[in-house]
Amino acid sequence: MECLIPPNCSSLTENNGVIEEFNTFTTVVFVQVALVWLIKELLIPLITPVLLTVICCHLWEVYNDCQRDSKSNLPLPPGGYGFPVFGETLGFLIQGKAFFDKRREKFGTLYKTHLLGKPTIRVIGVQNVKRILAGENDLVTAQWPTSTKLLLGDGSLTGSSGNIHNLRKKALFKAFSNTALEEYTQVIQSITKDCIEHWCTQENILAHQEFKSLTFEIACRVLLGIKMNKVEKTELLGHFDTFLSNLFSLPMQIPGLGLYKGLKARTILLNKIGECIQKKEKRGSCDAFQDALSLLMDMSGTGRLSVTEIKDVGLELLFAGHETTASATVTIILQLTKNKDVVRKIMEELKSFGMSHSNYGDLNFETLNKMKYLNNVVKEAIRITPPIGGGYRKVLKTFEIDGYQIPKGWTVAYSIRDTHELGNELVLNPDEFDPDRWESLQRRDNEHFVAFGGGRRGCAGKQFALLILKIFTLEIVRSCQWTIPNINPKMKIIPVPHPAGDLPAQFTRKD
Repeated sequence: MECLIPPNCSSLTENNGVIEEFNTFTTVVFVQVALVWLIKELLIPLITPVLLTVICCHLWEVYNDCQRDSKSNLPLPPGGYGFPVFGETLGFLIQGKAFFDKRREKFGTLYKTHLLGKPTIRVIGVQNVKRILAGENDLVTAQWPTSTKLLLGDGSLTGSSGNIHNLRKKALFKAFSNTALEEYTQVIQSITKDCIEHWCTQENILAHQEFKSLTFEIACRVLLGIKMNKVEKTELLGHFDTFLSNLFSLPMQIPGLGLYKGLKARTILLNKIGECIQKKEKRGSCDAFQDALSLLMDMSGTGRLSVTEIKDVGLELLFAGHETTASATVTIILQLTKNKDVVRKIMEELKSFGMSHSNYGDLNFETLNKMKYLNNVVKEAIRITPPIGGGYRKVLKTFEIDGYQIPKGWTVAYSIRDTHELGNELVLNPDEFDPDRWESLQRRDNEHFVAFGGGRRGCAGKQFALLILKIFTLEIVRSCQWTIPNINPKMKIIPVPHPAGDLPAQFTRKD
């Protein structure tokens, strides 16, 4: 039978197979080359930074964990340290209160973090906070972020410890004695009434800015003896705002960064306080009204402060007596707006003292202290939104809290704000504004109220701050009415709680 297949068909088939194999080979090679190119040019540049970041963060975690006290068998609290060098500082500065809320929800009332350049243990809860406050010079000592220490200065009460701290605090107690507060009362009332009168003549005001202006004028006049016109006050307040806004900043003195700006503002403010000191030295003790700065300058003996110390303490007084108090006035006006029954009860108490009309004469310190409900309103406002959110301490020796070690050399950040928000068996419904709760609490039950700190570092100006707030509350309730469109503004917490948008409001005189 004749073969129908051409004699060269077999070789053709073999050739086609070779071609197909060659094509397959070249395709595979091409794909491999393409993959190598993709990995080299695209994936490696993308993966490498991520991988390096993960490795660096892990090494950062290991490094900080190695700072624990190896002599203690107790573990460190749960938590994390964020990114190398920066830690969790950027998250704290950007997120504010939400930063702490998330970590409290995730880790509970005791956790580790890394803030403002230092490994830190955050402590929440009445008993634990009380232990920190009572452990001054034994378990802990004063420890503030580097930026805060540089801006407040070595001569401040905040930046001192031991005997030096005790001497400076003793000097301040003279400036905040009952005798001094009695003298301050009428000056504070006069400034407050003038400001309220001005607000009532305006169509609308930014309440937070106006309250800051009020408390700044009070602090300058009563604490430092500075009298200013409107232009001077606006300029000086601007420098002070720059100083305040950078108290908690990265510890880098680089032009353009927060600490650098804050230090420039500090220099301007110290120069102003220095001018006041020079004027007082030239005049001598001839003024009828003795402000706090004059009382500090008049001290003699071992408690006498140097000019540098007086300037630093004066700057610290402005911070403590102005920004924190302004924060509390915002809380008061918001809570009074939400709780009309509280306003009614304040008016009833004023009537019982014969003080319900705005044309009532001068107030006095003793009578204000007798007004129980007014005092409870102010105290409740500070409880529900503490102007100072917490404090910092350096651990002197390793100790234990809730089964975890608090290592020597670390920073402890105790939280007043979170502690008040949590409440306890004595403070039910901590989110509710209820001045009457203080009537049912015994004196010994007040331990959960830590807004003014405690122990050796309890706030020296506590009564001064309360005096301003009581006069403010009394005067706005009896002399005017107000409208606030947004009674639930978004709140920022750095450096102190304050409303975003500055709280637009309208004030009018009562008929």
